[in-house]
Amino acid sequence: MILYLSIEFQVSIKESVSILESFDVATWASVIVLIMTILVFGGSVMAAYVYHHNYIVLTNQKIVLVHSFSLVKRRVSQLSIGDIQDVSAAQSTLMSRFFSYGTIMIETSGEQRNVWMTYLSSPLECAGAIMTTHESDVQLHGN
Repeated sequence: MILYLSIEFQVSIKESVSILESFDVATWASVIVLIMTILVFGGSVMAAYVYHHNYIVLTNQKIVLVHSFSLVKRRVSQLSIGDIQDVSAAQSTLMSRFFSYGTIMIETSGEQRNVWMTYLSSPLECAGAIMTTHESDVQLHGN
């Protein structure tokens, strides 16, 4: 019985090798192009997902930054509006200006570390809204 299975396995290996030998250069090239197309499409879908899942929630007391790095890795940061010292926005490439995305840097007071958020939609408007909310908080509660 074992000998029979061994012979059958060898025959199936020979059949699969003969199938691979029948592929010509054009077939291999089309398979490689298909695989590359699938990889590029998959990478584009993942990049779009990450881009659309970076957002800021701004209230009159806190700011919540949700920053997606990949399909599974995400960082959520919460800051008090009163702890914000400065907010700056950057759009360093022509593509970021054209598609209106960029980076926001929030400098904080005290022991909290500064927060950077990349690939954020409309960074200039977000930075302006954060600073307006911060200034309103300072006028209401003092420094």
